[in-house]
Amino acid sequence: MVDLAGPEAVAKAGSVERASGRRYDRRMETGSIRGISPLARVLLALGLAAAATACHGGEERPRSVILISIDTLRADHLGCYGHPFPTSPNLDAFAAEGTIFEDASAPSPWTLPSHVSLLTGLYATRHGVRTTDRRLADAIPSLATLLAQQGFETGAIVNAVIMRRQFGLAQGFSAYEMIPSNQSRAGAASRVTDAALRWLGDRRGRRVFLFLHYYDVHSDYRSLARFERMFAPGPSRFDGSTAQLTDVRNGRLSIDEAGAAYLARLYDAGIRQLDQELGRLFSRLREAGWLDDSAIVVTSDHGEEFLEHGSVLHGQSHYQELLRVPLILRGPTIPARLRIHTPVSLVDVVPTLLALLRVAPQPGLDGVDLQPFWKAPGAPPGARWLLAAGGPGRTIDAIRSVRDGRHKLVLYTGSGRRELYDLIADPDEQENLIGMRPEVESRLSRELSRVVASERDAPDAPAISGEVRRRLEQLGYE
Repeated sequence: MVDLAGPEAVAKAGSVERASGRRYDRRMETGSIRGISPLARVLLALGLAAAATACHGGEERPRSVILISIDTLRADHLGCYGHPFPTSPNLDAFAAEGTIFEDASAPSPWTLPSHVSLLTGLYATRHGVRTTDRRLADAIPSLATLLAQQGFETGAIVNAVIMRRQFGLAQGFSAYEMIPSNQSRAGAASRVTDAALRWLGDRRGRRVFLFLHYYDVHSDYRSLARFERMFAPGPSRFDGSTAQLTDVRNGRLSIDEAGAAYLARLYDAGIRQLDQELGRLFSRLREAGWLDDSAIVVTSDHGEEFLEHGSVLHGQSHYQELLRVPLILRGPTIPARLRIHTPVSLVDVVPTLLALLRVAPQPGLDGVDLQPFWKAPGAPPGARWLLAAGGPGRTIDAIRSVRDGRHKLVLYTGSGRRELYDLIADPDEQENLIGMRPEVESRLSRELSRVVASERDAPDAPAISGEVRRRLEQLGYE
């Protein structure tokens, strides 16, 4: 079961939890514990206050920023998010040294708009890059642009054709290196790490912003044999190729629950292989002094479907298996071994990093600074809307959703079909509540109508070659 807690539940129960799994009890903060002396209460309160602010480097701000996006990575397939299979020992160890956001939402179920949101702090309805014929407008500053203005050296190493320069993602980066995706079993992750370490090695002692994008978890689900043997032993007619998955999604190839489970294990094998590469990256960052001197964020742009709602791959729905992504923060002033259940969004990454660096906030962002969630854990979260938009391609742009924490309303604008879910009572989204909760439906419908009516379009992207177009089509992006 996906552990989702909306604002109502968080406000009642407290919004933080130690990584051990014990919920942080707000009653302890006020000394309302019977059976101990007043002095013991004071000592206990002091100990809890110290634990609640335990962090790397005291109140010293981070010197640099490293933002890591692992394409197509579901939160619930990581050990630190409760997955029963050993997919992520290195990432789990990293997460134990930082803060885990249990309920982080992607602003789109596919790569391009979600990454633009991650780098700008704006929803896709605001930045307008929702299809592959659009690019980020020059007038919208990215995190790289803002930090370059503050004297940071900015670099990006990306690993997919959909992250090419013509979509505007290179804005603000002085170096923007494309590592071609590699569909061999070895993948391309080691080349991404090598490029990152080279770039950082030339900049010791400087303030930097490095954006890393790993693509190996994305289909094809192919990894080295030793990893596949760990998770998916035995033969199957399903090979995890994007072509085969597309046939399943389009109804040309049938699949049952056992087949979907086998695909999920191939996917898990790919996560474990990438996790090994993350272990190498984190080890080298620690040796070079970057790990404890930087604010480091690990996240993803979207998840993946394995027949939970009858389909596979991603991009064609707004269910939680696609929108719930990992969000892990580590660095100076960020508490260790902390879990925050309050629903947040990837648009919150930019304002949070700016605040951590003590850079003046950019006006008009959709995201919020997440520091109050760990600095004042007993405070109830403010009401806000979490939005998502789009499906891939130049013409498939028909899905919008809005969430108030507990409830999510999804609108398929082409057909007019709507779905309403209670993510606390029904985290797997099996019961469509349209017509059953009219007050909730009306409230979310008004907000969704406002959002759709105020959408903006981004400028046209430069024409791409036939070969690039063919590759986008193979990946399901056209």
